[in-house]
Amino acid sequence: MKKRFWIVLFSMLLAGFIFAGAAAADQKEDVMALLKKGHDYIKANGFEKAAEVFPTPDFKNGELHLFAYSYDGVVRAHGSKPARVGKNLSKLKTPEGDYHILNLIKKAKSGGDWHEYRWMHPKKKKLMEKESYIMPIEGIDGFIGCGFWK
Repeated sequence: MKKRFWIVLFSMLLAGFIFAGAAAADQKEDVMALLKKGHDYIKANGFEKAAEVFPTPDFKNGELHLFAYSYDGVVRAHGSKPARVGKNLSKLKTPEGDYHILNLIKKAKSGGDWHEYRWMHPKKKKLMEKESYIMPIEGIDGFIGCGFWK
């Protein structure tokens, strides 16, 4: 009887890990699709136009939104907080004391990649893990990013 219990429990845990992995993979695909759309838009239209359209539903997917910065730390476009456009956030720190935007700039300048960090969830009002992909914008002094809550 105990053996069957452990087999069932192990099977349930394994299924949970597989499902969680698949969900994260789906989120990463959604992030990359939205990033490509935003990247292409900035390349064709510039930061100013991107600042106008990133807060619209056409450039969002559920909780996913785009953000773009110039390499000096100035917000150029932001899908969830358009009031930040034009502000220099280079000294913005994570709860752990890391310079968040400077870390993103470094990631972009090294070719782009996934970046994990803890951030305040705007609706749940608590610190949560977030993973964002940071992508440089060729020919433009800046980068674009998009992330999901873990």
